[in-house]
Formats: sequence, C-alpha cells, structure tokens
Amino acid sequence: MTKQEEIFNHAMREQGGIYIPEGRFELDPILISTLDVVKQYLEVTINLKPNLPKANIFYANNMSINACAFKIQDEYFIAVNVGTVIRLKEIFDNIVANKKVSNEIFKNENITVNSATFLYFAMVFLVAHEYSHIRFGHCDLITHLAGHDNIAFLNEAMSNDLVQNGLFRQTLEYDADCCAIANSINRLLMAKYYHNKSFDEIIHEISLCNLSCYILFKIFDNGKHQNYNDYDLDNLKNDSHPRPGLRINYIMGNISSLLYKYYNKENLDLILENMLKYITLYEKMYDNNINIKNGLQADEIFIG
Repeated sequence: MTKQEEIFNHAMREQGGIYIPEGRFELDPILISTLDVVKQYLEVTINLKPNLPKANIFYANNMSINACAFKIQDEYFIAVNVGTVIRLKEIFDNIVANKKVSNEIFKNENITVNSATFLYFAMVFLVAHEYSHIRFGHCDLITHLAGHDNIAFLNEAMSNDLVQNGLFRQTLEYDADCCAIANSINRLLMAKYYHNKSFDEIIHEISLCNLSCYILFKIFDNGKHQNYNDYDLDNLKNDSHPRPGLRINYIMGNISSLLYKYYNKENLDLILENMLKYITLYEKMYDNNINIKNGLQADEIFIG
C-alpha cells in the first residue's frame, strides 16, 4: 500500500479498513470506474482553483451506507463505504427497470447506461459534499474541537447522539450541500457550452442531479424521518444532519438562485416543474402518497 492508503487503513480500522478493488470480485469493475470518475471530478475542481487543498479518496471495507471526510497527519481524506455504491446501484437499477418511470425520464431504453447516469450524479454530489467539508475548513474545525490527538469524522449517515451540537453540525451539512450542488450544476452548465447541449437536455440533467440528491438524502436518513406528524424543534436539534425534506428544499432553492443568472423566469419554472416531476415519478414508483403542488413556480421556492 501507498503511504496514504496505509494512513487511511489505520484511521478506518474500526469501520473495516481500506478496500482496494482489484478485479477479484464481481462488483470491482463498477467500484473501480466509479472511483476513477469521482477522482477526475475532484482533479478538475482543484485544477480550476489550484489553491484548494488536495484530498485522498478511498473505499472503506464496510457494507453499511456511509461516507465521511476527515483530517489526519495533516492530510485530508474522503471515505466512501463500499455498501454505499452497491446500494445506490441497486436502487438505480430498480428505477430504470420500471418502464413507466424510464419512459418518462429517459429517451433511450438502455438500462445499463441510464443506471450509470444516475450513479454518476449521485456519487459526484456525494464526493463534492464531502470535499466541501474539507475546502471550507469543516474538517479542520472539527479536528480542533476534538483535539489534534483524536480523529474527528464528518460522517454522512444520520445519528442522534449530538444533543449539544446537533444544530451546529447541521449548519456544516447545509454549507456542504450548497457548495456541492453549486459545483454540480456549474459543471453541467459548463458542459452545455462546450458540447452545445439543448435546453431540454439541460432540464433533464439538472432534474436527474436533483433526484439523485433526493434519493441520497433518503437512504442516508434510513427512513428515520418519514413521519413528520411529531416534528418539533426539540427533536430537530438532537440530529447531526438536517431532515431530508429540508435538505432537498435548500438544494432546489440553491439551484433556482444559481440559474437566475442564466435563464428567465419562464424557463426557471420549466426546470423546477421537471425537477418536481422526476421526484413525483420516483415516489409513485413505490406507491407513496405524496402531494406536490401543481404549477409551483421558481419564486415560490424558499431561497436561504
């Protein structure tokens, strides 16, 4: 192993250590290609702003759904559990296999390509989110608060063991969400101009990116907050992460505010309606009873 791999393996020993896909198992090719994609994504981000800190990204040999960012020995690391990629792939394979959903979302019937597109958007956002914890100093702050002799992980999976600093941690998560979605959408807009993509293609890709975030928030929350009947601020402050519904609202608000620079209100409304359409299709696929307001307009989304 390289020096960075050894450091990561030691830091993640209680979570299973490092997993280096080398083609021995069936899913290794997907893990390899996914890791290559997100590494390239980070390289482009850093190349655009060379003053940004570098980060090492590896898989943790753990089948649970989680990802985290941390700092150790003056180096930054991003860990993605193997189980996260596997579970996401299962979900996206399931979605694109549904003919109704696939026909209304995708133009082609290539299940493999469609599922890979979903996985790309989900993993890019997830890694951009974790890297945002690094680039905005969250890891340094958490390390300082924990004491430099301790490793402080900014985990993505929900927990409710932070009664004293839950809202503080949630602020860091909102910050990382906002930066990650801005990075993702700006990259899509760059592709538009480099590859002359049509407005319909842009609507589709923005909506897929948003839906992948929606699904990510739900699986990392693990169904903990599906019932909002007992919602109250006292319970809210005990969580390390914002509620999934609040997170997607901020995500969509940030997308709308970002796109105001490029599109008029009529086009923004079309983008927003399509984002809501994709979420509705996903929920109806699992027979969930949801009621999203018809004709919701861009200026009705709360922009924080």
